[in-house]
Amino acid sequence: MIESRGYNDASEDRNISGEELKSQYARELPSKNEIWHHFKGKDYKIIACPVTHTETRKYYCVYQALYGDYGTFCRPLSMFMSEVDWDKYPQAEQKYRFEKKDETDGK
Repeated sequence: MIESRGYNDASEDRNISGEELKSQYARELPSKNEIWHHFKGKDYKIIACPVTHTETRKYYCVYQALYGDYGTFCRPLSMFMSEVDWDKYPQAEQKYRFEKKDETDGK
């Protein structure tokens, strides 16, 4: 069995509908080509979300950096959608680890 570190959300262990998944996070899920802002200040383009792991059936988000070598990354959806760890990052300026950029004001 494959185990993930942290952010192990039991509800991600089963195949649920898109609406159920969306309601689990009480906010909009990332969609292809959207730009999301990480709390540490960098922007990322969503490549695919949600993506299902073939063995564990857990959901992931695949995204690409919009800086440096434009690397592509994959993160558990529960971690992507999580709130900032305020104990570890008390100076963070946004509530969530990633937040969708507003196309109208660049934020």
